[in-house]
Amino acid sequence: MIGDEIRSQIDANLQQDQKRIEFNAFLKDTTIDQYCSSQTTLEQAFKIDSTSQLPKHLVAILQDRRNTSATGILPELQRIWIASGTMIYFWDYVKRTSFTYETNDKVHQVGLVKPKSGLFTSSIDWILVVNTTRYITLSGVIIGDDNSMKLDNSQRRSIPSDEVKMKSIIGTHNARILMLGADDGHIYELVYKADSSQDRLVCQTDHGLHTYFGFLPLSSLFKSVLDVKIKSIAMDHQRNVLYALAENSTIQIICFDDGDVTFKFGITLTDINDQFVSLLFAASKADPMKMPSSSTLNIVGSPLAPKAFDIISVHPVPKQQHTTTRDIAFYAVTSHGCRLYFTSNEPNSIITEKSTFTLNHVRLVPHENDQSSVIHLSSERLESAYQMQHGGVFMAPIHGKTKNKLWMTSYQEQHHQENGDIKIEETSDVMEYESAIVVIGQHINNSTSSTFYERTDTSINMPCSQFIVMTNNGNIVTYKKQRPVDLVYQCITTNNQDDINSLLVLALQRFGSVETYTMLLDILSTSPTHLTQQHLLFSLAKHHPEQFNQALALIYTRIVARVWQKNILMGDDKDDLYDLLGDCKDRLQQVYILVNTSCCSKFAGNMLELFHSSIQVISFVTLLKKKHMFTSEPCDAICFADLITTPYGHTVLEKLVNKAIHYFASTGQDQGMMISAFLVEHCPTLFGDAHHLALFEGDEYLATGKYLGSTGQQQTSYFEKSLDKYMDGIDYLQPDARTRICETYKELGYYQGVVTFSVHAAAHHYPTETTERMSPAMTGCIAVDSTPPTTMTVDDIDPILALLDHVNNQTDDGLVSVIRMTLPIYSHNKALHYAIYTWLMDHDKLPLLFDEEKTNDVRTTQHLIQFLEHDYENKPVGMDALYKYYDHRGDKEKTITCLTTLAMDIRGSDVSLKQRIQYLHLALQKIDQTNQQQQQRRLTLYYETALVQQTILNRLVQMQVEVDDRLVSSLLGVEDLRKDYAEKYGLWDQVLLLMCLSGKEEGSEYTFDYAAMKMAWACFLDTQHDLTTLRSQLVTLGTKLYPSITTFPVYLIVFLLEPYSLTLDAKKGFVVDLLLEIGVPSAVLEDAYDFILYNKLSTSDNGHLQEQLDYLKISSS
Repeated sequence: MIGDEIRSQIDANLQQDQKRIEFNAFLKDTTIDQYCSSQTTLEQAFKIDSTSQLPKHLVAILQDRRNTSATGILPELQRIWIASGTMIYFWDYVKRTSFTYETNDKVHQVGLVKPKSGLFTSSIDWILVVNTTRYITLSGVIIGDDNSMKLDNSQRRSIPSDEVKMKSIIGTHNARILMLGADDGHIYELVYKADSSQDRLVCQTDHGLHTYFGFLPLSSLFKSVLDVKIKSIAMDHQRNVLYALAENSTIQIICFDDGDVTFKFGITLTDINDQFVSLLFAASKADPMKMPSSSTLNIVGSPLAPKAFDIISVHPVPKQQHTTTRDIAFYAVTSHGCRLYFTSNEPNSIITEKSTFTLNHVRLVPHENDQSSVIHLSSERLESAYQMQHGGVFMAPIHGKTKNKLWMTSYQEQHHQENGDIKIEETSDVMEYESAIVVIGQHINNSTSSTFYERTDTSINMPCSQFIVMTNNGNIVTYKKQRPVDLVYQCITTNNQDDINSLLVLALQRFGSVETYTMLLDILSTSPTHLTQQHLLFSLAKHHPEQFNQALALIYTRIVARVWQKNILMGDDKDDLYDLLGDCKDRLQQVYILVNTSCCSKFAGNMLELFHSSIQVISFVTLLKKKHMFTSEPCDAICFADLITTPYGHTVLEKLVNKAIHYFASTGQDQGMMISAFLVEHCPTLFGDAHHLALFEGDEYLATGKYLGSTGQQQTSYFEKSLDKYMDGIDYLQPDARTRICETYKELGYYQGVVTFSVHAAAHHYPTETTERMSPAMTGCIAVDSTPPTTMTVDDIDPILALLDHVNNQTDDGLVSVIRMTLPIYSHNKALHYAIYTWLMDHDKLPLLFDEEKTNDVRTTQHLIQFLEHDYENKPVGMDALYKYYDHRGDKEKTITCLTTLAMDIRGSDVSLKQRIQYLHLALQKIDQTNQQQQQRRLTLYYETALVQQTILNRLVQMQVEVDDRLVSSLLGVEDLRKDYAEKYGLWDQVLLLMCLSGKEEGSEYTFDYAAMKMAWACFLDTQHDLTTLRSQLVTLGTKLYPSITTFPVYLIVFLLEPYSLTLDAKKGFVVDLLLEIGVPSAVLEDAYDFILYNKLSTSDNGHLQEQLDYLKISSS
């Protein structure tokens, strides 16, 4: 980004260049003597550019003394006209072709004016006004592209002239036509309207006629004779004022407004001679000891003044834009060659019929040397003078007895002084001719000079002011005004090196070092240069680097001045902005190339960056304007200076790139053309290095693929190219940009892009020592340089997980495709694997890894086992997945190990008691009963104990007993369950079951406690209060305990149950049927009853027992 210091320098240069010295300021406080002394040395200010000759038949007309001819110049048409008899000859002095126009009467005068709005067709460029003996005709002029001239007579108008011969014809800014009578000295106006029947010639200076009859058509019967005739008129288009010069050297002010009828007479300046003499002797009056100058005496001294004071012409002075003093309105030229400058006494340069004027300054005739004046008053006089519209040039033919001379004066800027003031010098040349001068005029060539002097900021490639002079013998000479840049050009194109050095010294003194270096840069950058001239520039840059940099800044300022504060992103081209930008770019490139090819770049500092950035910005904006992007896409309002020098401007340019990318991709413009490719070629450093441009290329390929729609391989090809470009610039992508890219890939269904980009983006955060080149077969799309990271942050993996979320809403096939893009390809990326495993676990999708048809190349990855066994934070879930993994692989041993671990080893509430029981049950199902009997017994014991624990938990919950976490989520041992829960809360059936299981524990030191067992049965029966419940619970319990002789001794059960059944009035055979249902054999029951009866152990009635035994025997038989 260009620094603020350079921006400030450019702004300061613009302010300096915008300073304009005003004409009245130039004349102010300067005495007559000072002006005379400043003109003692004349320099050649004009140079002959070309010469040509009128055709012989036209020369003959000019020199025909029998038939006088009228001549003039129409600079707007680049033609000289010659009228002879009824014929008018128009000579194109550029292309040297002629055009002839014939009238019905003798031609007296020709003029060219603007067409009045609405009265002529749009094809009419000008109106040709021809004054003949009987008529004044108006004809439309059409100028072709090749400057050919054609008269359109279809709209021709003819107004009777009443045989008035006109001396001059001029037009106003609003197309009014004014004329000066050659013989009567009256001012006429040709009034014409839409209705041609109302066209008439009006005499504006016949006051009596106006008083009585108003604006009537001209009639010689009523027209009065002027006391003093008007001999010339001059129109000030800016102020809407007409200056009428009378034969007695008085000046009449006539005011107009924007209407087409006003004609207001203002003041008449009658004491000009007195003011003139007073001003000349002002210095002597102030100091009586100071004698008047010889020039003054030559002009006003009675013995030295052979001709009286005589004004020959009046010339308007252009209005100043920011004048702080009274404005110079016009100047008058005397036959002695004096120029008299008049100031309007009205503020703001507004002139009305009441305005007054004061002679402000007198400019005396310059001298050719210390003694000789340009005009020899004894034998020479001026009869006419010309102030050229552009370029600050005054010209006057000098009429003498022996010589034909032309006096030419030029004003030009000299240099900017230290205090910022501008110095203007006035230079005069005198040219001599073989014959009399008949035509003088300015050659219109689109000069842009808007001041009365030629500035040093004028470029060598700008058209210079040119002037046409034609003599009576048909010679046409075109003069070119020598501007400061032209003089410097002459310095460096001299063949002699010594002359070059000496002339450059003079140029440095005259124009200043920075201005001279600036002009050198301008000249050498626009013309073919030789090694000598390049060496000259190198020498200047080497020995004066500071001034050289200032010159670079200055020429840059002048090249971009018209666009610096302009919003170049505007949608229209009202100011031909497109062409303006093209011109700026061409000039910037010329200077940039010059500095680089002449080896001056090392002295240029940051200025070359400014040039290069500006060229690139213009190239880019011009392309967008050429493609009409700004007419459909609203853009930020920002000026060129901000685009070049501010961070905001850089942001706007990047936004423009993105807009352009999507604009062209969406509209399908210029298939095959890439905005990013244009940037690579034309804006290589505007947005950074090649990596930044690669990002734009990636965006454009992505956008193009997006707007193509689902077109299969073609769309995928664009996506792959975008990914390739993003890889090139991945180090320069901010996190939000990376997220945007992944989101776009995801939405467009290019899942491979999300995966590949995310992984490699992480690789550039965590580079490894080894770099592998991944093949297209591995990535599925493109070959990319990869340093696969073994560590990735959450932010790195988020896009891939977001992709899994996206495809999870569709089908499992989408998930499988993402898995196949990641796990097998990035096999060393542990973090990526773990993140995907975790996502699959969280979404219950891990089984997809075990689908052999879909992911057979994924399920055996090396990271999965470690992840599930050790690193997955949710240990039970990880182990659960691991057992499923081994189960799918058919590895029963590891499956059982995982299930056992889940049931027995994982502590805490992560695995519920119910889940532990399920894991034990699954493990038992997987056991090979032939080869794993011991493991089976162990797991069966765990399983049965766990079932008892579950029953205890359920019963305690029903009893609304607050249970601890051990019972809820851990597998407890038999003794812990019996002592801490079953016996404590009176769950005697469970106590008995636990006693039974205690005997099954291998390696345990358990000793059977008969008394405890007997007490448990007794307590169990004490808790029973109805036969139905007793029968149900006892069948359940007995089924589990029998045939254990320790916990289900049959004789003891009979011994305890029979008395209990009597108490509850049980039917005959209740106990026998219950035990038979449990599965106790009848023989065992008979032995039990016999044993009790024989030993008389029962407290019940022996008869009852005998009945039960008989019942048993009968049932058994």
